[in-house]
Amino acid sequence: MCNLQADDYTDSRMDDRYGTRYKVEIPVYARTHSGAVSSLGCLLSVSVTGGFLLTTLPARPHSHISLRLIDSDGELFHRLEGEVIWRSFAGVGIVWSEPATELIRTLGLTCESYDYSTPSIASGS
Repeated sequence: MCNLQADDYTDSRMDDRYGTRYKVEIPVYARTHSGAVSSLGCLLSVSVTGGFLLTTLPARPHSHISLRLIDSDGELFHRLEGEVIWRSFAGVGIVWSEPATELIRTLGLTCESYDYSTPSIASGS
């Protein structure tokens, strides 16, 4: 969907200590700073507790972020609210305000998870 290589945008801080993290490529419309700043991005991983968003959005750690997922028809279909926990050159790590159980169930994410413990090109390891 987003035509990206998720392997190139991983971060060692994204691990599975809070549950299984699933590799996805979901385009999103992201807003922060009380909606005054917005950008398109791509959700590259998701778990019940958080995710990684590839974005140029200038969101700082501890700021609120709102995501609207975009379906294949270009329609906004699901909202996620959370807090930016960290920022990298590629995007932001987010902790959801509420568990994303319904989203994971809706997407049918049950068996393919991504192992973020392996070195990536981005980490230089």
